[in-house]
Amino acid sequence: MDTFFNKYKDLFNWIKPKAGSIAFPRLLVNNSVEAFCLDLLKEKSVLLMPSTNYDYGDHHFRIGFGRKNMPEALKKLEEYLEELF
Repeated sequence: MDTFFNKYKDLFNWIKPKAGSIAFPRLLVNNSVEAFCLDLLKEKSVLLMPSTNYDYGDHHFRIGFGRKNMPEALKKLEEYLEELF
């Protein structure tokens, strides 16, 4: 995750969790994180939970990275970012 978020440091603020397999990165571009997450789900079938679901504004998203298919999901997220930005 560190390598991925370092590559896209202009798009995300990444704070590595101290424990566990869930993080709450911040989307740095002026897009709605809810719209970003919905479009990502529609286009690439990758689910990120927007911070609006947690009454925490519209700039962060919840990402869980403990699943076996995380490398595949991360690749799809990267494809999406390359197409979008």
